[in-house]
Amino acid sequence: MKHLIIIILLIGFCPPIGSQTNDCNKLGVWLWYLNLTEYETHEALAQRLSDLGAKRIFIKVSDGSIDSSWWPEIVDKSVPKVYRDNGIEPWAWSFNYPGNFAKQAEALSVAMKTGYHGYVVDVESHFDGDFSNTNQLFSYFYNARQLGLQNLGLDSFPMYCTTWGNAKDHDFYIETIDQYVDGFMPQVYVEQWGGSILNDIPYWVNYYKNEYVEIGATKPVHPIVATQDDVLTADDLNDFILEAGAEASLWRIPGGGVPLQIWEDWEGVDWDIDFCIPSSTHSSQSIFHTTVFPNPTFGNLTIFSDRQIQKVTLKNQLGESLLFSKNNANIDLQHLPIGYYLLEVVYKEGIDLIPIIKQ
Repeated sequence: MKHLIIIILLIGFCPPIGSQTNDCNKLGVWLWYLNLTEYETHEALAQRLSDLGAKRIFIKVSDGSIDSSWWPEIVDKSVPKVYRDNGIEPWAWSFNYPGNFAKQAEALSVAMKTGYHGYVVDVESHFDGDFSNTNQLFSYFYNARQLGLQNLGLDSFPMYCTTWGNAKDHDFYIETIDQYVDGFMPQVYVEQWGGSILNDIPYWVNYYKNEYVEIGATKPVHPIVATQDDVLTADDLNDFILEAGAEASLWRIPGGGVPLQIWEDWEGVDWDIDFCIPSSTHSSQSIFHTTVFPNPTFGNLTIFSDRQIQKVTLKNQLGESLLFSKNNANIDLQHLPIGYYLLEVVYKEGIDLIPIIKQ
């Protein structure tokens, strides 16, 4: 009976089979104003980001309405092209307000024609607890996107929403937004929150991803991390990204109040993580030669591997992260109830899933 339960547990946790290429990796960075960076041209910035390994850039194109004197990137077709030419996927984004919905949504329409690959609608304090304006804004953006797809003959043009990481505290209508968008990008700014949160960054990333689901998100959730205070190390950023997933992103490109030395932290990020999970045929016989002893266990687990482990997470049957370890030699389960768990072992090459029995 125990073997049957382990098989069921594995099936429940196994991700779908994906491509074996690094096309799954969409790690991105955010640009506010080009003239606040140390780069005078998008060509120069694109080259730097390409050398860094960034896969996507989010470029601001509007703030409440279209104004190409402030945001020339909204109409300049050479901007998205130069990033594409450097292997970087260009997206547009705008900061938005209640009212003036048609003009705000027009920015998306123009961005589609200019050649961007997707669009992010940024809504923050102006929409706290405001169902009516939230619903109207996103319905206008949705309709603009649908009309653009039809008129331009595009197969897709993803539209995401970014807002508070702790959306529940702001009484935000995530369930309402969900019907209009293809994904969410919560601002899980652990650097600004500080305190004990910095002691277990992956736990809090997972916590707020789950909170989005709890308050109505059925679309994918791709957290953003802020690096502007130069508190997080490269290791911290890697921990964040591994938990946030393939479309995690960093706010924002250094300059204009964001210290230039943050580039050094970004250089230490593993921009080439392969998020294309290997086969779904994981078993207790690890494809990366990982062994766990003892299993079943009454308390402590010891992990052995012939490859470098980046992170170890213990999850329950709901997929919730319970324990996180950088010290991979010893995982303490003594305080957990008897039952069945899953150990997720992350390597640069992929992820291994091992069923664990706590007796």
